[in-house]
Amino acid sequence: MKKFKKILIYTSSSFLGKKETKDVIKYLSKKCSCVDVHTLELKNNNLNTIKYDLVLSIGGDGVFIAASKYAYKKSIPVLGLNFGRLGFLADLDKKHFQSKILEVLDGNYTIDKRAMLMGTVSSENTVHKSIALNDICLLYTSPSPRDRTRSRMPSS
Repeated sequence: MKKFKKILIYTSSSFLGKKETKDVIKYLSKKCSCVDVHTLELKNNNLNTIKYDLVLSIGGDGVFIAASKYAYKKSIPVLGLNFGRLGFLADLDKKHFQSKILEVLDGNYTIDKRAMLMGTVSSENTVHKSIALNDICLLYTSPSPRDRTRSRMPSS
């Protein structure tokens, strides 16, 4: 398999401030020709100028889902490093990161292709489109002015 040289680390500012994340960035900077960091909170970015080989999501499942949207649009594999609580979607954990990432960087990996969902919601004057990894949830809110402060599910 292809060896990874250009890595985009996709995380949130709360994880970026942690020592463990800084250690990962430092470690990867020694092993790869290009390591860039993108945080979810960053509005203005230059992610379209570099063709990355791999997106490394550092955080929990929320960060992984956001990273997967970017990776999907660019046809780049995404690898999750769980720094959250449960990390159902992440493949790596903090304890085994260094040994496992070396295997991945050297081309010893298997790509697990996942289906992405596309959702479209139309309202009076707007259309909202998005892609999703796991599921799409809709929140019903009543059009009645007296119910605007709360949401409810339709009765069955």
